[in-house]
Amino acid sequence: MCYESLKLIRNILTNSQDYHDHFMKVVLHVVIHKLKLIWNQVVGLRMAHFKN
Repeated sequence: MCYESLKLIRNILTNSQDYHDHFMKVVLHVVIHKLKLIWNQVVGLRMAHFKN
């Protein structure tokens, strides 16, 4: 099931450059959002550590 989905996605990506660009933007947005969350947690932990 998962492999079929990946194959389908790959076919769509190779067929349509516009779709590929949009897909990459979405992936980038999600990755940046996740990194920000992780960064906030790390900074928050450090701040809490220094306060104590």
